[in-house]
Amino acid sequence: AAPVTPRTADAAVVRWTRADYLHLAALVAEVADALECAHRSGVIHRDVKPHNLLLGAEDRLHLTDFGLARLTDEPHLTVTGEIMGTPVYLSPEQVSGDMRRIDHRTDIYSLGATLYELITRHRPFEGLTRAQILASIATVEPVRPRRVDPQIPRDLETICLKAMDKDSGRRYPTAAALAADLRLFALG
Repeated sequence: AAPVTPRTADAAVVRWTRADYLHLAALVAEVADALECAHRSGVIHRDVKPHNLLLGAEDRLHLTDFGLARLTDEPHLTVTGEIMGTPVYLSPEQVSGDMRRIDHRTDIYSLGATLYELITRHRPFEGLTRAQILASIATVEPVRPRRVDPQIPRDLETICLKAMDKDSGRRYPTAAALAADLRLFALG
């Protein structure tokens, strides 16, 4: 299995077709299913990112590396205010350092940020330092995917941005709801 990474933005990259976006949505829906299963078992992954998705031999994505995961009913084992995870994919609530606000919707945000990078071939937030990236996540809206690439289907952009809403209450309520919208889009 190989890590899933977006195509680089160089001139040699072939433009994606609608079928490519439909296929990607179906693959990401499987990851949302895996998150739903984890969440129902009381596990929050806390480090969803492209490098933790492996494409298997049967063209299925597998969610890996639960090293930062925590159980929802266990006491927090990290130091209060400690920010854990890969900065670009952290949710605003992770950036705030308030462990009480971190729940299953944190993973939904991170999967949305992963989807953003996969469809645009750009990270949703950039910065020269970790502090700049974290500040952007907390205060700046990502560039709409269709502004990066107008070929990205509008419905897929909508799904991505809903998953990445800074207000966790406006995100998908469950990973299953995200998977359902991705599958509906994938039906074309």
